[in-house]
Amino acid sequence: MFEDYKKALVPLIYEIKDNLQSMNIVDLEYASLLSPRSDFSRKVSYELGKFYTWINSSKYDPLADYYLDRFNSETNFKYHFSNNDSSNCLFIKAKLMLFNQRLD
Repeated sequence: MFEDYKKALVPLIYEIKDNLQSMNIVDLEYASLLSPRSDFSRKVSYELGKFYTWINSSKYDPLADYYLDRFNSETNFKYHFSNNDSSNCLFIKAKLMLFNQRLD
C-alpha cells in the first residue's frame, strides 16, 4: 500500500526536480498526485478540511475523534486512524487513503 504510493510519486519528484533545475515555473503534469480527487474525497470533504486544519495546528479540536472515526468507518478500518498516531503518521495515512480510494 505505502510502496504503491511511493512509486506513484516518482514521476512527480522527477518533474519537480527537472523544473527546479531548469528554473521553469509551469503547472505540473503530475500535480494531481498531491491532492487526488475521487467520489470518496468528495464524500469526506468536510472532514478532510477540518482534519488537515487540526493536524497542522497545535490547537485542541473536540471533533478530532469524529474525523478519525469517520475515516475508519468509511475505509472499514483499513488504515486504523488513531489519536495515538503522530501528526505525520495521520497525514500519510490520509494521503494513502485518498490515493488508494482513487484507484478503487
